[in-house]
Amino acid sequence: MLDSNEVFNNKYFILNKRLLMVNFIWPYQTKHMKKFVNTFIIVAIHTMMIPQIIRSVFEWQLEERNVEILVENFAGFLYFLGTLSKYYTTIYLEKKLLQLYQQITYDWKGLQDDNEQAVLLRSWDIGRTLTIFYMGYMFTACISFVTLPSAVPLMLDLILPLNESRGVNLCYYAEYFIDQQKYFIYLLLHTFICVSFTILIVTAVDSTFVSIVYHAVGLFDILEYRMRNVLRFVEDDYQNNKFLSKEELHKYVVDSVKMHKKTIEFSEIVQRIYNDCFFFVTVLVLVCLSVGTIDLVMNLNNPINLIRVGFVWLGIIMYTFFISWPGQKLINCSHELFNTVYACGWYGCPTKTKYLIKFMMMRCTVPCRLTAGPLLTMDLVTSDFENSIVLFYGSSIVQLEYSVDRCIPNLFLYDVYIN
Repeated sequence: MLDSNEVFNNKYFILNKRLLMVNFIWPYQTKHMKKFVNTFIIVAIHTMMIPQIIRSVFEWQLEERNVEILVENFAGFLYFLGTLSKYYTTIYLEKKLLQLYQQITYDWKGLQDDNEQAVLLRSWDIGRTLTIFYMGYMFTACISFVTLPSAVPLMLDLILPLNESRGVNLCYYAEYFIDQQKYFIYLLLHTFICVSFTILIVTAVDSTFVSIVYHAVGLFDILEYRMRNVLRFVEDDYQNNKFLSKEELHKYVVDSVKMHKKTIEFSEIVQRIYNDCFFFVTVLVLVCLSVGTIDLVMNLNNPINLIRVGFVWLGIIMYTFFISWPGQKLINCSHELFNTVYACGWYGCPTKTKYLIKFMMMRCTVPCRLTAGPLLTMDLVTSDFENSIVLFYGSSIVQLEYSVDRCIPNLFLYDVYIN
């Protein structure tokens, strides 16, 4: 019997699983070891935050303040705050995430059709590709951000030597109450380890979120595939005069409706897990983007800092797109499913099947969407809007106007007609 570890050991999820295991936020790891490592990582991140705060306080007390230090440390503080919020959320909601992983395992075990498995694997592959791309950029940005302030002066000393060595610097402004030049190697090693922890956390949480959402997208694609099969069954019945069991067709539609209901419930669980965290992080990202832009302008005459801050600024833009893209795909899939259900030849189905498909069509008018708090929709538009969808039942036209807050179709309508 297939268990969750076997499912997540395939090439599509193994990268996400390993990232979670490195951060000790994989639910199947030993609890005592997870608590120890989680505490260590949190303390390590705070060993960077506290010296930054101290340096900012000292700088603020000076008569001639260096605005660049204050701006950059403020942006760094927001970054650490967002990273810790993701980490705390993953630890606190571990049981709900475990429920998602078990549901993914159940969905995979329940697929007996090879074509349906291929449809789901295609969606998983997109999530895997996005994970590889995101992880590659994040670690490239991490290495560049940490090493540029120290590596470039050392390289220039070799290429264009001066009478004295150029000074090397850390990638951020901090106060450790020690001689930073004397203990630079140790501080650089500490910085690299702590920044790597933050990158691992951000990459693990974000890429896992994307892979989970793409699983839901894959389920919607399977539903589209099934509705096209319904159309093929109906056309074969009428055009080729082939006998088609009404009970068999009804059971096929009932199974599809049950999958649709479970997919919606799966999306709602994802929504509940990440809603508050992503709202908080999105606010931080918006502030950090503004502060980062100011920092870029202030470093136009400093090429090393400009490149270093540029990597971070571009990373913020990439993060925003990376998180919003799956949400947009989920909305698109739910819209496309409506069109596919409408064109499935429902008018040629038995009466009880016909009514079931109509209710499924009505539920499809309410798109599945992921939100960040009460204000933001996680899509490429990020705006609330009202929609009008036109349903054609034979020669009649029924216009359903709805908004997110006043939706008539509900999941319980399925239960009336499934049996």
